[in-house]
Amino acid sequence: MASDRVVPEKELIITDLKVVDSGLAQFPGPFSFGHLVTELAGDQEPGEFVLNWLGIWEKEQFVNTFRVPPRPAIREKVIESWQRSDGYDSESGERWKPNFENAPFRLLAIVNRLDIASSFRFVMRDGGCNVMPTRALDGRYGGSSSTDSILRRQDPEPRENQLLFRPLRGSAAEVRLVYGVIDENGEPLKPDFTVIFEYGLPLPELKEGQRGTLLGHAVRWHRLGGFRDFDSTYLETLANLTRMGTDRQSAVVAGLPNLNPPPLKHLRTNDGALGEGREFREFVLAENGNLEPDPLDNTPAAIFFDRESKLNRELGGIMQGSPVQIETGFFIPAVISGNALGRNMFRVPGGKYGAPPDLAVLGGNAIIYGNDATACWSSPNLTDPMARHTISKDSCIGCHAGETATTDCVHIKSRRAGEPAELSAFLTDRTFSKFKDPIHPKVEHQLTELPERILLFQSLFEARSSEVLGRLEVRMNRMMKTRLER
Repeated sequence: MASDRVVPEKELIITDLKVVDSGLAQFPGPFSFGHLVTELAGDQEPGEFVLNWLGIWEKEQFVNTFRVPPRPAIREKVIESWQRSDGYDSESGERWKPNFENAPFRLLAIVNRLDIASSFRFVMRDGGCNVMPTRALDGRYGGSSSTDSILRRQDPEPRENQLLFRPLRGSAAEVRLVYGVIDENGEPLKPDFTVIFEYGLPLPELKEGQRGTLLGHAVRWHRLGGFRDFDSTYLETLANLTRMGTDRQSAVVAGLPNLNPPPLKHLRTNDGALGEGREFREFVLAENGNLEPDPLDNTPAAIFFDRESKLNRELGGIMQGSPVQIETGFFIPAVISGNALGRNMFRVPGGKYGAPPDLAVLGGNAIIYGNDATACWSSPNLTDPMARHTISKDSCIGCHAGETATTDCVHIKSRRAGEPAELSAFLTDRTFSKFKDPIHPKVEHQLTELPERILLFQSLFEARSSEVLGRLEVRMNRMMKTRLER
């Protein structure tokens, strides 16, 4: 029987070379970039599927009404580099068919994010920790809005009654595979370019008398910690777990084929190599079968980061009135309705009044210039430091810079072959290190991410949710006290 003790390097953030450099990480192994892409491509030719995705960087995009400029260096640094690895002669007149054995995407880590599905959230205030129940099985940092179906429907119109804060829906439990982009010599692109596939683990409806589908996932992942080494049995067990998310699904879903696409929530990129600044983008599997740009979760467009702008103050004012909801889980939609904003009706031609105008908020990209370690979101109309910190940390910019004390804006760094990926202090610190708030220098925060992930994951496989809340709070405060006294 497995111990209650969680072994993070075997259960939560797996970077051991016996895994990431194993044969399973080489095409067509289940941890390889080529395997993931082939499963997503379905009936399409996988090479064309990937080239369609990479080609997005070469053209100007408009996402949620916001312009995303091209980063044409993708061709020289990724596409043509891959062609050279394949030995392709561009002057031959033949069409290039990418060889996934030479794909310039090296596995960095496999990450278990079942903790996102915990129904609790840690709230850090006044040097201590409180654990609060969320209104849905999501809402913690690192969570994201999930779709109503496996495929993301492209809907340019704002949904009716769309509110700023609401519970998140769908399967929150995730498995993630992280890759670093390399050149034809096997060297990581500088100053880094990483790609993360984020899959929502299927949680089918339970039949009468059954319970614990999420518990089943948690127990299976926790068993990984019981292996003495990253041996063949460990690798086989881990592969069976990842393929629940990465492979095409056989469950029948109304309106979709019997063999459904993998439940990809997002494909995210963190690119410092293709142009000025470090750019974050997000993609989803669209109804046309391709990866398409999508608004960044909880990351307002650049104009909202300008503290002098009217839109920044407007957004900050709304959030100022909802600090409790911010702490227990919130979701910023791509478009906020005019009614939720409290905007006034406006006069249209003919003297009649129209509905209050809606506001597009989430951007199609986010950029940190100069690896600015203090980059974050703030607004003069949001005066609560903890609410501001929580909102900003859930954005791409705040998470990779000012709100996590991350100096190089990367949490899982690209690596050379034979070397493990380096992780940021945000993902590894167990000592509750303190750092100053980038906006309010008299306020300090603590690095609590890894202890939180451990305890929230543990709350899932212990399966005694009615008892867990109080014990989680006691454990976290005891851990904080013990570490700080050393």
